[in-house]
Amino acid sequence: MLASAKSIVRVRKIDAPEGDASLEAKIARIEKALAESRLGEALDEAGRLPPEAAAAIAGWRAKAAARHSVDEAIATVENELKAALSSPAPSAPADRDK
Repeated sequence: MLASAKSIVRVRKIDAPEGDASLEAKIARIEKALAESRLGEALDEAGRLPPEAAAAIAGWRAKAAARHSVDEAIATVENELKAALSSPAPSAPADRDK
């Protein structure tokens, strides 16, 4: 019965220390980064996967990288807009006709 259960259920780590270089640990770190909305870190960790695993998620990585680029561009525009709105308005030129 236990053997049958093991063939159906697979138990994986959900948290892995940074120094653990196993495939399971890398996947756990990717999942954790995604759950915490850290797409850049997830992509960095995905870049460290061995070739066979990297090939399996190549489509996802391409889409995630495109999404990350858009997120970064939006953040840049937001920061520039905030900076522009928080800078003092230029003073009006003095009226010389008075």
